Amino acid sequence: MLQLSYKDYIVDLGYYSNGFMLYVVKAYEWDAPIKKEHIQESDIENQINKVCNEILSKLK
Repeated sequence: MLQLSYKDYIVDLGYYSNGFMLYVVKAYEWDAPIKKEHIQESDIENQINKVCNEILSKLK
């Protein structure tokens, strides 16, 4: 499990029975994530970088 927090955003990566899930949550709205997707283990680093860049670009 990995959880990154920046200002009002949380990036959460976890392993569930069907594989890895990546969540992006704003303002602790876990019931309505901005992004929720299954990702492959080989793509974890790329996807985390992608969502972090998306968050940073929204805050500019």
